[in-house]
Amino acid sequence: MAGVRAHPIPAKSVTIVGAGGNIGSQLVHHLGRMHEIGKVTLIDQDVYEPHNLRSQDIRVQDVGRPKSDVQAQRLVAMRSRLRVVSIPAPLETVPPGKLRADLILSCLDSRRARQDVSRIALRLGVPWIDAGIEASVSLARVSMFLPGPERACMECLWDERHYAALDQAYSCLGARIHASPTQAPSSLGALAAALQAIECDKFFSGGTKAVAFGSETVIDAAHHKLQATSFSRNHGCRLSDHSVWKIEPLTRSPGEVSVAEALELGDAGKDTRGGRSLRVEGSPFVTRLICSGCGRERALLRHAASLTPDIQRCGQCRSLMTVRGFDLLEGLEESRLPERVLRRSLQSIGLRKGDVFSVEGPEGEKHFEIVPSRRTTTQAPKEIARD
Repeated sequence: MAGVRAHPIPAKSVTIVGAGGNIGSQLVHHLGRMHEIGKVTLIDQDVYEPHNLRSQDIRVQDVGRPKSDVQAQRLVAMRSRLRVVSIPAPLETVPPGKLRADLILSCLDSRRARQDVSRIALRLGVPWIDAGIEASVSLARVSMFLPGPERACMECLWDERHYAALDQAYSCLGARIHASPTQAPSSLGALAAALQAIECDKFFSGGTKAVAFGSETVIDAAHHKLQATSFSRNHGCRLSDHSVWKIEPLTRSPGEVSVAEALELGDAGKDTRGGRSLRVEGSPFVTRLICSGCGRERALLRHAASLTPDIQRCGQCRSLMTVRGFDLLEGLEESRLPERVLRRSLQSIGLRKGDVFSVEGPEGEKHFEIVPSRRTTTQAPKEIARD
């Protein structure tokens, strides 16, 4: 109709980690009604099972489907112009850049996963709101973190007991022992989700000053009590470096950039060959796999987060191949790399779009994100992007 303009697509974006569980499934419909939000990324590795019908906001027909896909379809049904990305994968395998948004929300039942989100949010410089519940005593909690060198991260609140209780990791790097289902009532998850949604709405309405970052609110639903706590930077935190990284975009495909070219990015064209190294924070490089079934060994070079079951499957007996501790490298030192490795592409060593890597040279460390090519559109797609 002449004279009628389409409403502009909102620019705000949110990433939800643990998007389909007891809290996440209750949170999604709140976000769908916030018209300041134009893009939502949903990350959840699980598939809905029959017992989830009791505690999560789903339908019978959702059983057997990936949680992130179910919630993504729900969002699109609410707002067809909303841009939605579904990532049905373990958090530890997702490139950090894919969590980039104006705000990260986490709804997790694993301390290890929360640690991963905390560190990613810090490096990306993205505010983070975490929600959790304790079903046995009817507690719902929301914690707010704003990245910064002198601001508290989640690990600032931890002591040795918290680290001792971290989920164990198998030597195959990627198969973790996940926490048991909380079996919390859906009402408690809904309470935590509502608290999180309220803070999200405050953030998009009034910015960082509208949210009490550096604080935690706990509601004791059994006794109708509320407790608010503030926290500050702990200089004894195990994560000693609280800096937000200045991350430069690498707009070329990882298949188009060699290891040697990546190393050269850290020195602005200066000839410092041999003194540089490349690393991916939180993901060492694997140099060898050994089969747990037949003992067969296979040499390779890939960063651990990119190992998939297909790569780890033994070609001889089809068992899962694992990694020994002495077959790991924290980084690739240029002086120790043969010429054939320097000529290899970043893609061949497991770096993907959205991965963040660091290059250290004599003048310090620089950080780069492999940025996917973007297509300019005038309106958001109605279909769900599957990543």
